[in-house]
Amino acid sequence: MILKQRFFLLSVCLAMIVSFAVLDAPAQDEDAKTVSPDLSVVGIRLGNRQTAKTFLEGFQPRIGEDSRPTYYFYNKSATQVMKLTGASFDDRFFITEIEVYKVGKSYTAPHFQAEKIGYFKTESDIFVGYRQSAASALIGIPNVDGKDRTGPKTVAKKLGEPTERLTEGERETLIYKLPQIELADETGKTAKFAYSARYEYSDDKLKKFILKISPLE
Repeated sequence: MILKQRFFLLSVCLAMIVSFAVLDAPAQDEDAKTVSPDLSVVGIRLGNRQTAKTFLEGFQPRIGEDSRPTYYFYNKSATQVMKLTGASFDDRFFITEIEVYKVGKSYTAPHFQAEKIGYFKTESDIFVGYRQSAASALIGIPNVDGKDRTGPKTVAKKLGEPTERLTEGERETLIYKLPQIELADETGKTAKFAYSARYEYSDDKLKKFILKISPLE
């Protein structure tokens, strides 16, 4: 009976490894032509005032380096920070940039804290840090299904091939640029923007990502 259970667990483990290998395979030429950009983090969508207002109501922004409003939040364990940048103080809920980065114990800047949020995830389930999946917990092998962390190949698989890759030693940065995308605001009105995103890695571990839009009209 014990032998059968071990054989079953081994079979499940091998199946997950094969599935992850398929997920981690390089994107095909057809996929490289199409980019599905990340536009939101924990429900806050770039260019949509209502989603930002729902999250930020009651919080006061700081004055950023470019004199625009900025909001900083720790996750519940204070291992990550999310920075939100608004278009202006007159339009502070119109978020044009979202940045998420990993921090250590020595980082003690005074920020708000999102006590119910463990990870600042994008709509594509891209996140900084390590999060044990149910499969990894069951099998006892870290990242067995590729869902414990977000590697560079996983980002390319989910979003499409990046516009540019920068590599320096153990550091790698994936850069996405779309010269023109059309986004709808909270009223349904559409406008055109330039879009960019950066996913910064060290030793294949995602340390920071930045999503940004700039109005074209």
